[in-house]
Amino acid sequence: MADLLIASAINIFVAASSTATVDAVLRVTQHSLEALTQSLGGAALIFRGIFTNRENRTTLDFILDNFVALISFLYDLVRPANVIPGQVIGNGAGNTFATEFPPGRQNPYNELDLDRAENRHAVVYQIQRLLMCLANIIRLGRAQNSGNTLDTVEMNVKLQSDFDQSGNPPQPTHVSECEESPHGEKWFFINGIANERVWFEGSCDKICNIFQREVVGIFNRSDSLLWDLVECCGERGAAGPNPLLQQTRSSMAAQDAIKEELERALQDNKLQKVVVIAHSQGCLLLRLALIDLVTQGLLVDNMQQKLRVFTFGNPSIDWRVGRTDLVQNDLLSSFSRVTEHYAHQLDFVARLGIVTHQTDPGSGYENNSVFYSNNGRGHLFGAHYPLGATAYQNGGNSVLLRAVNGGDMD
Repeated sequence: MADLLIASAINIFVAASSTATVDAVLRVTQHSLEALTQSLGGAALIFRGIFTNRENRTTLDFILDNFVALISFLYDLVRPANVIPGQVIGNGAGNTFATEFPPGRQNPYNELDLDRAENRHAVVYQIQRLLMCLANIIRLGRAQNSGNTLDTVEMNVKLQSDFDQSGNPPQPTHVSECEESPHGEKWFFINGIANERVWFEGSCDKICNIFQREVVGIFNRSDSLLWDLVECCGERGAAGPNPLLQQTRSSMAAQDAIKEELERALQDNKLQKVVVIAHSQGCLLLRLALIDLVTQGLLVDNMQQKLRVFTFGNPSIDWRVGRTDLVQNDLLSSFSRVTEHYAHQLDFVARLGIVTHQTDPGSGYENNSVFYSNNGRGHLFGAHYPLGATAYQNGGNSVLLRAVNGGDMD
């Protein structure tokens, strides 16, 4: 019966106009917040757990000190004017090409284009995950057992849409194929927070179409926006342990998949270049996987010769290994042939990490490896992050953006 009601709700939502959709989202959010206030016990437990990591106190202070900027960021996130249009993109080498968008559609990778039914479905799924997350917190707070800990919180939020008709989960990877992909290269992509499968696959297609490379996407499934954000709090730095790094099983699976795929590619003698593009929380998971590879010490030479790492909207406060007793060089970038970071200076998620901490002593972010956009706004990979050299300050020096439209990469 519950499945029938959910299916009916989805059909109504998909048939609705964009205005009705936004109104419904606001109403659900309001009722969700009201329900959460009924159980401060569960919320307090999560709050205490978050602050077992000293970096998270700094995070909260930053958010409170920049609350107006946060509101502006949320507005930028949904503002149609910030979506990348289908215009000419330069590759920094004097060549340009026009992105091929379908007729009548400016940007097919825009995650919040609610004129598309698949995007409305994805928004519904995100609302469902949030409601399930809040229900778990409320249930925890109302329980009489005073010994409740973070270990008792159900952080793995799964929906029926996460499985096929036979009840099997989707493959952890997705391949966006390209007929003319250069030989000897392997490209990967890891998505960020609050991603549904359709948005993740769209980001893979965006990279494939613009760079003319086959892309293997590693899916970091969302367990609701709230849990994704809580996880990010524990993943932002190499400073020390945090109970929240038990993580949801979906993020742990994504991190393991990243490590396994990279190990396989780095050991493949037919490959000369292993390229990894990560966005948002995907940057944090990639960093943790790279640290594991470095501290194992088995593939360091291969990493330094083959690996190219590129991040977008990176919320990590540093790009270091963070375990100086195991390695001589603490800079994570020293274990890849190329490392580049791309960010909007007004992307609040990036401001939590690279934008604010790039110049910190020992951050591991080298000045010539960071490219800020020319007045770009928003945080979504498909909608807001361009992949063209002219969109970034000193973009002509970018190794990644030389590869636009099938160009050679160093």
